[in-house]
Amino acid sequence: MTGPFSSFEWTVGPDTDPADRLHDTAALVGADPTDLLRAVATAGAQIRATVADVADRLARRPDAVPDRARAVLVVGGRAEEDLALAVSAIGGEPVVPVLAAEDVPGWVGPLDAVVVFAGADDDIRAAEAAGTARRRGAWTVVRGAAAGPVADAAGPDLLVPAVPAPEAVAAAGRLALLLAVLGAVGAAPPGAGSPALADAAEQADAVALACHPGTESFVNPAITLADSLLGATPVLVGADRAGSALAGHGARVLAEIAGVAATAVAAPIALRSPAVLVRTASEAQDLFADPFAGDGHDGQPVRAVLLSGGAAGPADRAVAEVITRALPRAVRLPELPPAPVGPDGSAADGRLGAVLAQAVLLDFAAVYLGLALRAAPPVDAPAGLGGHRSIGPWSGRAADRGDDHRDDRWDDRWDDRRDDRHDDEAQERRQ
Repeated sequence: MTGPFSSFEWTVGPDTDPADRLHDTAALVGADPTDLLRAVATAGAQIRATVADVADRLARRPDAVPDRARAVLVVGGRAEEDLALAVSAIGGEPVVPVLAAEDVPGWVGPLDAVVVFAGADDDIRAAEAAGTARRRGAWTVVRGAAAGPVADAAGPDLLVPAVPAPEAVAAAGRLALLLAVLGAVGAAPPGAGSPALADAAEQADAVALACHPGTESFVNPAITLADSLLGATPVLVGADRAGSALAGHGARVLAEIAGVAATAVAAPIALRSPAVLVRTASEAQDLFADPFAGDGHDGQPVRAVLLSGGAAGPADRAVAEVITRALPRAVRLPELPPAPVGPDGSAADGRLGAVLAQAVLLDFAAVYLGLALRAAPPVDAPAGLGGHRSIGPWSGRAADRGDDHRDDRWDDRWDDRRDDRHDDEAQERRQ
């Protein structure tokens, strides 16, 4: 066998049931040769490194930053989902138009800001977008690999991810870059700056520890969610704006990581589609249902997953209430760690952190589900765009910033959690 998966081998027997693998720590870790679980766990580190990279660039070239861009364009294959997640997480509308597209439209010029998200080191479409934006004089940021056509087109406007991770699980890094850029060009509403991102990074770390494979499966929120999706077709329903963005993110990551064809239903569509709600409600998981009893349905059952990031106003809350009542048996995301507490003892305004935490939980669940189903890993695993680093204003050299120790401490926490679980299992075997 040749190709990107030629060296990929499963370490668990072919006759093992996916549900058994999902609750077997050794099987999960053994089935993760590209270290996807660790990659998802770097969400907090991705945020911190990205914020530091952008701050470093702004300090080097403060005169190049527009006081307020006329518009911000986000270009890339995942741009629409990333932008929806970012805007829903900041809890307010950007003060200038912010749009997502797959290419640079003809109206973009020197008064605009363009963020290009490359999907791979040889993403020709991203390279063309970067070249077009720079030729037209737009303030440009290009997130891509250090070598290849994207790097050549981006020139000094290239940002290479400091924390390596496959792009399918690098939403945290892209979201942090997008929010940092919105703040830099005067497009972000108040409260969406670095302090909120720092709190979100801490909350992402807490979710990662809760979802660690060393955590018992019955209290691991990601395994609990993955278990509920086994053998079903997930329909992710957003109850509000943030929930709708999370549904789009979850459907994409389930497809890319687990190979599961999930459907995302945004709140406005759910509200106008009673037939969809009736079907998903009637086929929602019943804890007391007999799995061997014939019910006359062919194919996999539909599993509704209800997502919410907190409705912003009375109208949104009314919509969320209607959708929630229509899906009484829908799967809900397990309870997540609380928002971090500040030095004064008060909890941070956790909207951004809460939305990001749910996105990270969905990423973990997709990875666990993919491992249980023995899905092939992403083609850009394990390093994604961060496999090579360059020297330059956007290189984000962690060593220069003194950030290596922060990431090393996080790696130690992740490894310690795994070692503790292994020690506990060894103790049980001896007894």
